[in-house]
Amino acid sequence: MARQWRLVLGLLSLAMLILAAVAAPKPPKGVTPEKIQYKSANGHDLHLYVFKPKTSSSRPAPAILFFHGGGWRTGIPDSLFGMAHHFSTKGFVGISAEYRVRNNHPGTKIPWDPIEDGKSAMRYLRKNAKKLGIDPNKIVAGGASAGGHVAAATATIDGSNARTDDTSISAMPNALVLLNPVYDTGPGGYGYGWIKKLGDYREVSPIDNIDSDMPPTLVQVGTKDAIVFVKTVKRFQKLQRQAGVYSELRLFQGRRHGFFNYNKPKPDYSTSLRYTERFLKKQGIWPTSRRGCR
Repeated sequence: MARQWRLVLGLLSLAMLILAAVAAPKPPKGVTPEKIQYKSANGHDLHLYVFKPKTSSSRPAPAILFFHGGGWRTGIPDSLFGMAHHFSTKGFVGISAEYRVRNNHPGTKIPWDPIEDGKSAMRYLRKNAKKLGIDPNKIVAGGASAGGHVAAATATIDGSNARTDDTSISAMPNALVLLNPVYDTGPGGYGYGWIKKLGDYREVSPIDNIDSDMPPTLVQVGTKDAIVFVKTVKRFQKLQRQAGVYSELRLFQGRRHGFFNYNKPKPDYSTSLRYTERFLKKQGIWPTSRRGCR
């Protein structure tokens, strides 16, 4: 009976993670991103969807790279087009990344392969910063749920590097913006039961790899999240601060997993964006001139 209940709870958790994959409104009609292939892995071409700002300056723009949710099993980059587009209206190069998920890319080892793709995407942006009009020293990694795990992993996990990557190029973001991230995959964390059967959970658990090299971090979580617990995010913040890393935590009272979804209370979505903007301004990662969207 206990095993059956664990299975039911696991399926419910997965369902909530999948629902969290839909996060933001669509960009305005006629606004479409540029599709850029950044990598090919196991026969799958992976792309970045890039919203560029109109610029009144020749200076490179900061960039924000989003990873969608979906439990590493499903989800599409379109779900975060709205957020990527929003930041392009503020003068960022806003990007939503495609990465390998099990349902769309058979044979994917999760979450090892998604982490590898996240790091490849970061390196692609730095390598091609001039071509993309990006400041390589102002690249933010953000993500929702499992995508928050991928973003956090780019800043914490030393392994999971693609053989084709130039590892002399850093995959470390200059800041992290994490929305109910499943960044604890150890005992008591999300997915531990099956992750431990595939390898050492410490290879893929950001909370177990925090050090002083991590960039400043903003985490936003609902207090009634049944997947990412408040005690977990508080522990993450404590460990970051002990390592000397700037760590900001915003708790949304009474909200559940995917609280920021646009189809949930709309003030939560706009409040989440406002917290993110304040955080980035505080970190000095903000466009130096006024820009508008394309």
